[in-house]
Amino acid sequence: MPLPKDGNGDILLSLGVLEGCLCMVRSCKHLTDRMDRVEVLVMKKYGIKESWTTMFILSNLPNLHIYDNVVPLCFTKNGEILMKIGWNHVRAYNPNDNWQRDIRIPTEGP
Repeated sequence: MPLPKDGNGDILLSLGVLEGCLCMVRSCKHLTDRMDRVEVLVMKKYGIKESWTTMFILSNLPNLHIYDNVVPLCFTKNGEILMKIGWNHVRAYNPNDNWQRDIRIPTEGP
């Protein structure tokens, strides 16, 4: 699978499918084990290197490390994207204003 031409040295965090397109999540400018930015790209035409398009860049991610798994799950009706971070954390991200919020997921019953 051809990777985007830019981003040499970035760390691939995950691959997946978002709205029917191959999706890649990679860290940007990792100088330590913590990440300040995560880029989400989609391949608009399968197998065509030039069709990789940046959907959005997540910034100001609290407590995110290069070994964390970051997976886009879906878009909501209001345009937010739900991201799974690590093993049991979900965050909603609004790409229009770079706003984020945590989604609480109960881990045990009453």
